[in-house]
Order: sequence, then structure tokens, then C-alpha cells
Amino acid sequence: MADWKNNINFAFIDGCHGKNCGIGDFLAIEKHIKTGSIVCFHDSNELAQGKHLQPHCQTGIAIREAIIELGLLSEERPNWRKLADVDGIGENHGCAIFQYI
Repeated sequence: MADWKNNINFAFIDGCHGKNCGIGDFLAIEKHIKTGSIVCFHDSNELAQGKHLQPHCQTGIAIREAIIELGLLSEERPNWRKLADVDGIGENHGCAIFQYI
């Protein structure tokens, strides 16, 4: 993504769900986000955390830790607001959705 030159209007973060990978994915796209853009993190439900070993980083799902550390969930990260924190049903591990304002 280092050569990416365009703005990003919508990003769905759903790669490795380890904390450090989620943070890295967000930071890689944040510089390309424009006002009004949406970023959605998959598997953010509290009940999903720690489940399903992530082969890339050898941790369980920890994407909620990532969005907390980034200051997105608490709306402490400048110019970002939380739109939704959807739990999902059954094995659907939810999504947390944020908008750059």
C-alpha cells in the first residue's frame, strides 16, 4: 500500500485479527482517508475476543483491543467518531464502524 495515491472512502478491515495487525492495517489506510469516509473493523464483538488463533501473529482475535488502543472506541482519536458497535448474532463476530469527520 506504500504506493497508493488515491483517497479511500470505505475500508473494511478483515485481515489478521490480532491487535498489532489491526492497528497496522488502520494506520496504513488512515493517511488516505478523507472527510466522510467510513472504516469498519470485523470481529470486534467482545465475545469474539481471544477466539480463533490467527495464523499470522499466533494470537486469538484481539481487534477490540486494537480499536481501544487507537482511541476509536472512546472517540478520543482526533476527527473520528463511532457510528456503530454491532454485536452480531451467533457466530457473527460483529463490526465496529467509524467515520472520519
